[in-house]
Amino acid sequence: MAESKRDLPTRPGLVAEGSGWVVLRRPMPARNRQPAKTLLSLAAELPGAFRYVRELRSPGAVLMVGEICCAGDGVSFDEPAVDSWLGQLAGRSSPGVSPSEDAVAEVLNESGLGFSRRESSWAAPAPAGLPGGLVVNPVGDGVRVEAVLAAWDEISWESSEALAEFLLAAQAGLRCARCELGSHSAKVVSQVRTEDLGQHLMHGLRGVAAAARLLTREASALLVPEVVHIYLELLTRPARQPGDPRSGR
Repeated sequence: MAESKRDLPTRPGLVAEGSGWVVLRRPMPARNRQPAKTLLSLAAELPGAFRYVRELRSPGAVLMVGEICCAGDGVSFDEPAVDSWLGQLAGRSSPGVSPSEDAVAEVLNESGLGFSRRESSWAAPAPAGLPGGLVVNPVGDGVRVEAVLAAWDEISWESSEALAEFLLAAQAGLRCARCELGSHSAKVVSQVRTEDLGQHLMHGLRGVAAAARLLTREASALLVPEVVHIYLELLTRPARQPGDPRSGR
């Protein structure tokens, strides 16, 4: 029998939060010990803003993390329901449908971010503290919200590795957004399916904007060779435990 959202805190991997949100943290043993670039690339195939993160308490272990809105007293969520929402069950009842322009525009207007139509997309000027604007593109059966954190024509292997490690670590603390590393840019994104526009698009916009404010300066700095050298050196240092004379504690 499906569990009500009030019962979810007792179920491993599903945590009920306020305002009708459920957070999924599912162990993914098949992804354990995979490189940061691989995990970022694989996460790009996940729906919504679901992402892979490393479990700090278990070296090498990987979790799939994401937020699902299940507002409403009659809503129930169990593991099969989560699988269905993720589109992982075979034979979905119906194929996805493209969102209507009016439905997307209504949410964007409510955001107060000043979105305007730009050919097939919507764009908003950079909010205060955000170096680049937000862009919303229709993609298949939904929309994709994105903001560029850093861009380049050419990138060194060291910067690419450092960015991958930084983005994977950083997205563990994001909400309704994840990071992607491409051949010429690092982005923060959120994908929203048509059937979830009313519940998720506003949160995706806020999640991407907040993530960009938090991560842009650091992501851009990792294009600087001197900064990359320091960052990679810190990543390879042995962990220092409390009580270790070298830790100062």
